[in-house]
Amino acid sequence: MTVHSDHIVHNSGFALLAAGLCTLLAHVPSVSAEDLPKQGSFAVTYTAAGALGRTIDVGDGTRVVAMDNRLIATNDAGQGIFHNATGDCIGVRGGETRNGYCVFTDKDGDKFVEPWSVAPGAKKGTATLGPGTGNYKGIEGNLEWEVVTSLPAASGTYNFIGKKRGTYRLP
Repeated sequence: MTVHSDHIVHNSGFALLAAGLCTLLAHVPSVSAEDLPKQGSFAVTYTAAGALGRTIDVGDGTRVVAMDNRLIATNDAGQGIFHNATGDCIGVRGGETRNGYCVFTDKDGDKFVEPWSVAPGAKKGTATLGPGTGNYKGIEGNLEWEVVTSLPAASGTYNFIGKKRGTYRLP
C-alpha cells in the first residue's frame, strides 16, 4: 500500500498512527462494491487529519474558515461499505452550522459522496450518502458521525478518531 505524503498532515504522532493503520489495512480482506448487499447498515471507525485554511472575517465576531481533511476508514465488520476506503473532505465552518463534503474512494477506485453537517462546537453530526460512481452509482443513505478521540496536532491542524453509523441502499 502506498501512502502519498500530500495526504498526511505532517505531525509525528499522526504519522505513526497512519503508518500503523496502513499496516493493519494491508492485512485485512476487502469487499469490493460489487459484492455489497443492495442495502444494509454499517459501523465504521475512521481517522482524520486536517488543516484550517483561509479565514474570512464576516464582522460581528463571525468568521468563516475553510477546512481540508483526509480520512482513512475501516468497516468495523471487516468488510462492506467504507472498508479500507479513503476520504478527501472539504468544509466551511461559520455561522449556525458547519457543512462540507467527503468523497470516499474504495480499493477499486469507485467513489461516493458524503455531504455532512454539524453545529458549531459539536462533536456529533449527520450526513447522507450519494451520488456515487461505478458500483456506488445511485447509492443513498443516512448516517451519524462523531469525534471519539482528539489527537495531538500542530497549530492550525487537527487529528482525531471518529465513528460513523448508518444505513445505505443501492439500486
